[in-house]
Amino acid sequence: DKGDAGRFAVMKEVFEKSLVSVQDISEGTTITREMVGEKKPGTGIPAKRLNDIVGMRAKRNIAKEQLLSLEDLENVGS
Repeated sequence: DKGDAGRFAVMKEVFEKSLVSVQDISEGTTITREMVGEKKPGTGIPAKRLNDIVGMRAKRNIAKEQLLSLEDLENVGS
């Protein structure tokens, strides 16, 4: 049923976790595992993508407890 898809999408947002900064991260800093945590809701970068984020660089200052987004990050060498 098409209505189920909408309900599952809402449940996914509520129960899935996103990546967040656990400390202030300065522009230009290379992201490490120690800088990133997981938090609900699942409206940001999914927690399962942690390995993709580690090693990327902050394009701007990121405040502690901020949901990470791909717009905040760039590949090293970009």
